[in-house]
Amino acid sequence: MKGRVMIVGASFVLLALVQIGGWAQAKYHAKQNEELYGTWITDKSVNSYHVQKVAYFAGGWKDFNNIGDTDPYDSGTMKIDKKWTDSDGNTWYETFHMITTGGSDRKGYKLEVLHKISQSGMVKESVRTLVGAFDPTLYPTEIDPKDDTYQIFYRPTQ
Repeated sequence: MKGRVMIVGASFVLLALVQIGGWAQAKYHAKQNEELYGTWITDKSVNSYHVQKVAYFAGGWKDFNNIGDTDPYDSGTMKIDKKWTDSDGNTWYETFHMITTGGSDRKGYKLEVLHKISQSGMVKESVRTLVGAFDPTLYPTEIDPKDDTYQIFYRPTQ
């Protein structure tokens, strides 16, 4: 009898752990109106990245060399892995990117990107890490303007 009680008790504990593990691994489901989506622009002189315009949309992104360009320099897929808001009202994203078009030497590159969008929604800063395969433990952990991959973009005003 004592053995059965232990087995039943252990089964309940195991079931609870499996359930909690499932909650921890919940996937973020992007909405159609994510703060990240839309066009962002910058001046090359204040950006370590060479493009002046980037457009994010559900499932992907496009980079443009110049603000007025309509043909992208490169583009790719994007998955929002995580989103949260900090105590200052800034919105943060962890996104996984894969370059699918553009310079042949960059096709297939995979990047994990940390984005910070200001409370006003008008400034986007980010840093990135080149990865071999998606690994949520490899996302950058902070936005550092001294980082070689640091980027700052602004929402264009009409």
